Amino acid sequence: MPYLRVGEGAEAVNLYYEVRGQTSGDQGCAEDEDNRPKVVLIMGFACTMGGWNPQLDELLAEDDFGRPATQTLLLDNRGVGRSSIPARRSAYSTTIMAMDVLCILEHLKWTKVHVVGHSMGGMVATRLAALAPERLASLTLISTTAGGSQAVPRSWRAVKYALQLANAKSAEDRAKVDLKLHFMKATLDEPDRKYGRTRRELLYEEYVEGSKRGGIGQPKDGFEGQLRAIWQHTVSSREAATIVSAQLPVLVLHGRHDILAMPQFGEQLARKLQAPCIMLEGAHFLTRERGPEVNQLIKHVVMHGRRLQDTRHLYLDINPLPQLKARVNSGSPGQASATSYVSPLDFEAPMGTPRHSPAVSRASSSTYLLAAASF
Repeated sequence: MPYLRVGEGAEAVNLYYEVRGQTSGDQGCAEDEDNRPKVVLIMGFACTMGGWNPQLDELLAEDDFGRPATQTLLLDNRGVGRSSIPARRSAYSTTIMAMDVLCILEHLKWTKVHVVGHSMGGMVATRLAALAPERLASLTLISTTAGGSQAVPRSWRAVKYALQLANAKSAEDRAKVDLKLHFMKATLDEPDRKYGRTRRELLYEEYVEGSKRGGIGQPKDGFEGQLRAIWQHTVSSREAATIVSAQLPVLVLHGRHDILAMPQFGEQLARKLQAPCIMLEGAHFLTRERGPEVNQLIKHVVMHGRRLQDTRHLYLDINPLPQLKARVNSGSPGQASATSYVSPLDFEAPMGTPRHSPAVSRASSSTYLLAAASF
């Protein structure tokens, strides 16, 4: 199994990782021997690399040469899954976890990577970008905040569920609460046509099974250690300036109904990093709840990330608004025409575009955006 031991003596930990998309002869090859994009996926609090499963088919789809389009690194962060679970809380911080990722990159001889982080994994990804901006080809942050006080539940529902989670006595109890924290109620109530059951029922069984085999649950030391890392994480003005000055393509994706990482904090992080922010119709686990849209956006950044460098300060809220579509179709002065509908993958705006452009602040569906005439 692919483990890497990092640190020395009592401080050493074993990190479990996998590289997907390798072809025969790729093992450990240097960057200049394989020009396919290299992607690093960093999962969030209390979750293993398995949380990225909905993204792998898209990232590993065959390219024009019959090879997987990317080489993709997944890992279990320290404190969860098959990686070591240090007992000392001081062994956990987003800086330490970012250094863990760097150690694996050094081991693989990967010099330039596209980094994608979800939730706490986004905090680790942000810290990685601040520590080694020259190693990043792009940065995508999903359901992420700047940490610290922003990690405190702000809604009564989040507080209630957090208390229920703290008092959960079994995998079944925890799964019920996790689902409420991760997904919208409307999503959970949706019927699954293939199985004739609701998504809540199917996800509940998956969460319980994963927790019992150690896939979603984690030991107390790992739980408390990762929680400490979240609480102590910050993004200083100097770190933000380092990321901005590196001219990285940066994209922030957030769920409008997220009660764990509040949407306004995702937007604030995007402003701090001078990056476009896209709000999707979903809650915290966007990679699962809005997988197709998230996958397209990730792949777009990986394959065409340079186009994002001119979209800073752009804010798009993907929300069905038929009345806005009707206004746009009317051809009012200064608004986009009916032919101005574009995919989220095609958005572009000049530097300095206002956060809420007169011609675009919402999208007509979860797939298409209303584009400003200047796009």
